Amino acid sequence: MRTAVTLLETTIVLLIVCLMIGIPTIQWQHFTQVQAEKQFYQQFRHQWAAIREEAFMRNAIINLYYVPSKHAFVYRQRQMDGTAKPIATLSLPKTLTYVGGEKGKKKISLKRNMQPLTLQFNSSLTPKPPTHEFAVQMKWGLLSERDAP
Repeated sequence: MRTAVTLLETTIVLLIVCLMIGIPTIQWQHFTQVQAEKQFYQQFRHQWAAIREEAFMRNAIINLYYVPSKHAFVYRQRQMDGTAKPIATLSLPKTLTYVGGEKGKKKISLKRNMQPLTLQFNSSLTPKPPTHEFAVQMKWGLLSERDAP
């Protein structure tokens, strides 16, 4: 009758335990990245609507800049003295890249009588670019959104 465990048995048990811990960890990272992208899109829609409404009510021009060095969007309102005051900043998740609007614009003006444009984002989690688009309605500036086919 044996009372000890062989090295082979110990190795097999250790391998099974490592697999049971490792596989869910990899899936969890993917899940959190997908959720970060969804949260960004929701925050982008919310900030866009709030700032668009403020620009329309005050008859002001609010510019949205994409700042590549910060990997973020910055909303700035032009002041009477000509300077631009930052209103809000929204950072993109590391898995998203901003492709740009028409002609790769890095500055978008939210104002009355807006020009129509399309904002495109690529995700490193999905292979086909662009993965997400926002279309801006002419004059009103309302966002409509769609996932790329």
